[in-house]
Parts: sequence; structure tokens; C-alpha cells
Amino acid sequence: MMNPTLVANCPLQWGNYAGPADTTRGITLDTSTYGNIYYSIGEGKGTAQVQKPRLVMLAKNDSGSTLSRNLIVAHKTTTGAAFPYLIAGYAGALSLVVAGVVEDGYVNGVPDGAIFRVVIKGYHYMQAKTASDALVTTIVGQALTCGANGEFIGQDNSVAAGSATFAQINSVVGAAFTITTNATDNGLQSLQYVKIPKFA
Repeated sequence: MMNPTLVANCPLQWGNYAGPADTTRGITLDTSTYGNIYYSIGEGKGTAQVQKPRLVMLAKNDSGSTLSRNLIVAHKTTTGAAFPYLIAGYAGALSLVVAGVVEDGYVNGVPDGAIFRVVIKGYHYMQAKTASDALVTTIVGQALTCGANGEFIGQDNSVAAGSATFAQINSVVGAAFTITTNATDNGLQSLQYVKIPKFA
């Protein structure tokens, strides 16, 4: 387990990001904020407002493209001090390098090169796997893993240690708080409980 630095006041508010850097205009990124973890509650607007606590980590979008809200993202497997603060993009199926979930405030996404808020613990909206998959059917409390393209599925409890899909026990992104059903909830966003084991 990593020991995060829990800091009091987050420099980025809900829906805001910093950067990207622009040397022409003298805009630089405050790299000292990478990996800092902040506590927040009651953020969001309208029906997206979740009056429950959450922990967010500041990370940099280093994927080369814009990231969409409520999808699971993965760490860039860069050695040295840059890990785990750089985001490679959406987590793939059974990803072992899950970083968290792009916070719901980014309505227009997070541009490449920007520092943004990744939810690592707490109640938050997540998107179920778009394609039909029996594991989209979940029950409350069931472990959730990454299905593909940053979308979630339920953990396959029949997976045995040493099997090809054993990564499922290592790629848990949280637990089901809202029941989901295959063929009904595919591709839809629902309130779930995010808990990235290496952080919280």
C-alpha cells in the first residue's frame, strides 16, 4: 500500500484543471501537486451532486488525448518519481495499473497535459461496460473491476488463482452501490463506491 500525502485545501475545485503547460505564454505546471490527495464532500450540480465524502488525487493527463469523466484511468508505467502521477489513458480490461476514476465535474473532458482530479475513494458515478457482458449484472457490495475502455464490470467470483484472468482480484476499482443489469445498464452511468486498494 502506498502512503499518500493528505493535504488540506485542494488547489483545483470540482470541474477545474490546471494547464496544459504552454511555454509560449509562460504557463507552467505545478508538479509539486502531483499525487497529493484531498478530501471533499457535497460537490457536483443538480442530479450529479453526491453529498457523500470522497478522496481525490491530483494527476497529469499524459495520455495524448482528452479524457472523459466517470471513466476509469490507468497509471503510466513510467519508472522513477513520475509514477504514479502520470495517467496513461483509460484502463483496459483487467488492468493492474488502475489509478482511479475521472471526476464527474469534467463535462467537456480533461485535455492532454492538464493536471486534474482523479477519484480514488468514495461514492461516485461510473460507466458500465457498453458491450453486452454478463458481468455487467452486479449486486450491492460486489467487487467492481475494469471491463475495457475505462468502463466497469462486476468481478467474476469464479476466477481461480493462477488463471489467465486472475488479474481480476488485483484490478478492483471499488464495489457496487447501485445494482446494474446486463442489457439494461450497458454504457450507462450509475452511482458506485470507488476504492482503489493501493491508496485507501
